[in-house]
Parts: sequence; structure tokens; C-alpha cells
Amino acid sequence: MYQPEVNDYVKWKVKLGQDLEGWVYFKSSDYITIEISTKPRPQCDLSTFRHKRIHTCILCFPHDYQDLTYVGTRPTIHDGLDKIKDRFHGQEDKGLDREVEKEVTNA
Repeated sequence: MYQPEVNDYVKWKVKLGQDLEGWVYFKSSDYITIEISTKPRPQCDLSTFRHKRIHTCILCFPHDYQDLTYVGTRPTIHDGLDKIKDRFHGQEDKGLDREVEKEVTNA
């Protein structure tokens, strides 16, 4: 059975209601959160907030992991360029390499 990881993009076939999709934002042994949308934070003092955007997340519990479909994984600023091919299962994207290279360099 698929075990979701942070930064995986998943689709969730919900039994009752609308199907959902988004990024796995947090993972614990009890649940994961899936970020289904973001929006800009209203004009405010950003020094008091950790994020510049408002994140809408939903909880998904382990008994629901069977209803998740893995779509892909995004790189993070913590990944080195040498790890990108492995995270994307051998797929190469030159534009992605350039973006990640900028993030790694600026980290």
C-alpha cells in the first residue's frame, strides 16, 4: 500500500463528496495533512507570521491511505541537485533543474 510522504502530490478518492487533490504538507504516525489550496495573506505584519500565504489543509488518516493515488513529488530547498532524478523516478526536467539549482544556491 502507498505510504504518503511530505511533498508528494496526491489525489484522494473520497467515498462521500468531492474528490480532492493536493500536496502532502505534514506527516505524523496518526495522520497526514493535504494542502488543497492557498491564498495570499491579507495586508498584515508578515514578521509575526511564518507563512506569507494562508494554507487550507485537510486531514487524512491511515485507514484512508488506500484511497490515495500518488501523482508525483516536488523537490524542496533541502534537496541537492543530485537527488532530483531519484525523487522524480528518473524523469528529467531541465527547467526544474534550473529552478532547484537556484533554490539550493540561495538556501
